[in-house]
This record gives sequence, structure tokens and C-alpha cells, in this order.
Amino acid sequence: MRVPAVGELIDRYRLDRLLGEGGMGVVFKATHVALGRPVALKFLRPPPGLDAEGERDLLDRLLTEGRILSQLNHPGLARVTDVVAHDGLAALVMDYYDAPTLEQLIAARQGPFTLDELRDVALPLLDALDYAHSRGVIHRDLKPSNVLIQRRPDGRIEPVILDFGIAKLNNPEEFQDARRTAMATRLGTLGYMSPEQVRRQPVDARADVFAAGAILYEMAALRPAFDGSSEFEIMERIVSGEFEELPPVPGDPNGVVAKALLLALAPDPNDRLPSAVALADMLRAPPEAPPAAALSPDSLSPADDAPVAAPPPPQPAAKGGRAARWFLLLLLLIGGVGAWVTYDQVTTQLAEQAANDAEAALERHKTDPSVNSDPTALPAARQAAESAMSLRTTPRLAGLHALLLVQEQRWHFTGQAFDEATFAEADRVTSEALGRKDTPEALLARALLTSNACTMLPESDPRQAGLCAEAERRYRSVNRVFRLDPRGWLRVEAWWTEAMYYNRLASARTDAGDLQGARAFGQEAVKVCDMGIHDWDEAPVNNVELGQECLAAAAIAQDYNAYLTWAERRIRHDLGNGAIRDLTLKEIYRFGHRECSDLSLQRDKASGVLSPRPDPNKPRHTFCAALGYYSLGCVIEGRALTTRGTLRDPTLPWLGMATAAELFDSRPLCPYNTRQPP
Repeated sequence: MRVPAVGELIDRYRLDRLLGEGGMGVVFKATHVALGRPVALKFLRPPPGLDAEGERDLLDRLLTEGRILSQLNHPGLARVTDVVAHDGLAALVMDYYDAPTLEQLIAARQGPFTLDELRDVALPLLDALDYAHSRGVIHRDLKPSNVLIQRRPDGRIEPVILDFGIAKLNNPEEFQDARRTAMATRLGTLGYMSPEQVRRQPVDARADVFAAGAILYEMAALRPAFDGSSEFEIMERIVSGEFEELPPVPGDPNGVVAKALLLALAPDPNDRLPSAVALADMLRAPPEAPPAAALSPDSLSPADDAPVAAPPPPQPAAKGGRAARWFLLLLLLIGGVGAWVTYDQVTTQLAEQAANDAEAALERHKTDPSVNSDPTALPAARQAAESAMSLRTTPRLAGLHALLLVQEQRWHFTGQAFDEATFAEADRVTSEALGRKDTPEALLARALLTSNACTMLPESDPRQAGLCAEAERRYRSVNRVFRLDPRGWLRVEAWWTEAMYYNRLASARTDAGDLQGARAFGQEAVKVCDMGIHDWDEAPVNNVELGQECLAAAAIAQDYNAYLTWAERRIRHDLGNGAIRDLTLKEIYRFGHRECSDLSLQRDKASGVLSPRPDPNKPRHTFCAALGYYSLGCVIEGRALTTRGTLRDPTLPWLGMATAAELFDSRPLCPYNTRQPP
């Protein structure tokens, strides 16, 4: 199996320069010749002497990596967009990042990273790792050279994890055959391998936690956690958990990082932090302050010169009558304690049952269209939860009650007028629920309230800035919590409402003439949609809202590949129910750009389906009509508009498509019976 050369044309991609080489792969920067878009191509590079069976095994591993990465949609994970097979070569086509690796940044440092700098890299890195783990994917070769560090337009750092070539799905039935394990011997990179990898034992997500800890140690100390004069010495130190004490981290006087890494690098997986979230939580903790009056044996002893209180004088022994009264009081006390225990058990059970009923009512509201359209459903469920709280309030019941109230008040919909009394009630209820515990329901309720209030209040209101900042913070917590929540119907609620929030912010920036700011918010919404796309079928009611918001987000972000994807989702959803709805067609044709809101749609005589009639004096009408045609799989109609000389935007996805057949493989069938250009 040969390795290609710079300048070679592989399928539709021209190889521009070599980006890096690994033990079994080589990566080139390439250019899609039709689109002019830079990409990265990862080819196999078999080691010398490998037989045909071994090469087939490597090819399987490359395809496994592509399969794994195609299932993951997270800004912190490199995305695979295509697989290329050409002239005996096989390659993954991936997003290209013009960014240095963490290894390069560490090598260029003159001093150790501060606590804030460590957090800037570690928290989003661990979030991406947690997302992969939540999808059952373990990396197994995490190291600084596999982490790119890019900066977003707003200045925030966004690490991107590369190279899932030896990743495994946490499923013994897949991607783990004896021949592959025998050939690969010990998978991973020495110095970042967990002890269980060194011993060739089964691994889980805790192996990646160990590697993340080794990376953070190297950032803090500017030296590897595990090093030695030979591979054997390094393995000995990893297995024994022997590493030098971490030097002081600037900005971390109480050793928050050192305490976190001590648990992340524990040699026994059972003593190690169990997840990437657990490591992130430890790093996120504020530096500890010494207690105002710490208790110690010395503090419990009187000072040498302190007066010692005299013991109380002895009391006379109780008489028989007094003893009887005390005995009676003791019996009453025992009876009272027993009654209280019984009351506590009963009210706890009632509160748990009320929470189950509230959750079931909320689920029906999100999954049953008839319940969703019933205006009495949410108030009845909220009142039942409120009645139960008069007896006993548990964190779960309080969170569900808060979410029911916020939804009843319609803080999750646009077009609401800000009402002070309504806001004050929701503010109190959501704050009290979070005060008990950050349950998923309480977090989402607070995110819905603060995000909507943020976009409804004018900038002159002194509360607006604080509510906007809290909304973003709450939705970050929602993202972290809901990726692991088993309730798909509730995850959809979180995804579509957050996408709606960013779309509202984008709309405000557009109104202010800040198109770049609007696009940045649209891109944030698209990232949320990338998470939500896996939950599309989980909520038969809210998947429509999710599709609407994600279609609008893709248009705002000018991400037309995402636009085609979400349009297709909407179309297939309608077709599953019989026919494409007029409302769906209006959204697909008019969401492409704000200036297309007045695009005329007329019913096609042959098919009875709405079709666009763009105003020739409005170029954006033509643009939106073509985008809508391609979204519907109407390639001939769309290509007719595209090639008439009216559209020459190089960012448009269809300009790089060589033939109409490429779209027919993935787009729905065109609903128009007539195939004449409009």
C-alpha cells in the first residue's frame, strides 16, 4: 500500500502539503478542487514488512475511525466528512484546522501554564471527551500531539481532539477481534497510557481520564508526568503511580490542580476519578480559603491563662415522683420519634410519587400532540406538584415543578410580552429549586427563564446584561448534564430552546447591523443542533421546533451543508406522515435569507406542491429558491437557477457537485412531477 505524494490528485482532492506522520498514518492538507475548500486527508501508512492480512486490518481500523467520528458531532472532536478510495489508496476526509497542536504550544512555553490557562484548555477538552464517552467511544491514545488548539472569533480557546485511529466503542461485539489485538500489541503512546493499557488489560473511560491528567501535568510542570531512560522504566513508573510532585501552579495557591491530578493519575482505576466530568468539576472548584476558625485539638483546650469554669454544684437525687414523670416523658418521646419516622417515610414516598407523576405529565406533553395542544395539561400537572410540595419538597419535585411553571408561563416560546409579576414568580420558583439542588429540570427551567428574559428586556434595563450572562452559563450546564440524561424527549427540549436563544440573539445583532455578530451566534446555534440531531426521533412534538430552529440557525450561520441536512430532516418527517406540509415548504424556501421572507410561492399545477417564483430584481430570491430546490432533491430545477449566471457565491455547497446523481443518493425525491426548469 503506497503513500501518496504532494501535488497528487486523489479523487476530488489535491494534496497540498504534508501535515504530519504517525506510526500507521500520514495526514495531508488538501483542497477540494471544485469548492476550493481546504480539508485534511488521512491515509494509511503500513509499517514495513506488513503482510496483506495486516494491511486489510489497518484498512478496517481506518474505516472504524471514520465510522466512529461520523457518529460524533461536537466542536471539540475532529469531524469526518467523507471517505475516499482511489487508485489503491484509502483516506478519511476531515475538517482542516489551521491551528497548532498542544504539543507545540507546550514546547514553546517559557513558563508553566497558569490556573486560568489550564482551565481554558482543560474544561472544553474534558467536555469533548465526556461527549465521546457518553456515546460509548474511548480514545485510548490521548496526548498533546493529538490535540489542536484553535481560538474562536471571541477569543475563547477551543481544543480539538484528533486521531481516533485506535479508539474503541465500548461494546465488546464491535471493532475488537483477536487478530487486531494481537497485531496492535499495546495500543497507545507510552507516557500517556494508563496502567491498565500497559498491562494489556481491558480499559474504559478512566483510561482517557488518566491520559488527560498526564497532559495537564505536562502543561503545569512543562515536563512529562512519566519519563525515564528506557521504555521499561517509564512503564514501571506508570504502573506504580510514581511521578514527581507538581510544582506550584501560578494562580493556584491551594493546589486545586495538584489535588485533581493526584486522583486523575491514580494507578488503580478504582481509585481514579471516574469520568472526565469529575476531573473538570475538580478543576473548576475555586481555590480553597482557610476556614475562619478551624477546629483542632489545641483549639478545644483552654488557654494557659484562661479562667476555668467551676463545675456545677451537685444536684440532689431525684425523688420517686420526679423519676416517674421523667419515665413518662421518655415514653412519650419514644412514641413521638416513631410517629415522626413514620410521617417522614410516608411524605417522602408521596413526594417521590408526585415527582414521577409530574415527569410523566411533562413527557406526555412533549411526545403526544393531543396532550401538547391541551391548554389545561400543564397547569393541572403543575398544581398537582405544588400540592405535594406542601407536605414534602424534594429537589427532584422542586425542579420538575419549576420546569412545569416556566413552561406553563410559556417562557420557552417567542412572541411573549415581559410581565413583571409573571417573571417575579418564575424567578422565585426557579431560584428556590436550584437552591435545593442543580437537578436537570431545575437547570433547564432557569435557562429557559433567563434566556427569554435576556432577549425580551431592552439593553437599558439594568437586569438584562446579568440575565444574558446567566443564560449562557446555565445552558453550558444544561449541555453538560443533558448529554448523559437518558430522557431523549427532554434532551430535545433543551436543544431546541438553546438554539432558539442563539437565533434570537442573532436576530438582534442583525437588526443592529452587526452581520458578523449575528453569524457568530448562528454558528453557536448550529453547534447545539449538531448535538440535537441524534435525538431527532426522541420527541414527536418538539422535533418540529428543533428542525425549525436549526434550519434558521444554519441560514444565519451561512452553513448551507447544515441547511440541506436540516431541510432533509423536515421533509422526511413530513413524508413519514403522508405529504410535505405547506408550512415546511415555506420555511425551507424563505429561511435561506431574511430578504426572502417575501419570496412568492405558488402551487405547482402538475404536482400541487408549492414552488417558488423569485423576483428577478431580487438576487436573494433566486438564491433562496435554488437552495430550497436542492434541499428538496430537485437538482435539475436548482441547477438551472445556479448556472444561469445569477449565483456565483463560492461558499454554496452545490457548486462543487459534479453530477446530479451525487445529490440523488442522499436527498429526498423531488416532489414536483414536472422536471422542466422553472
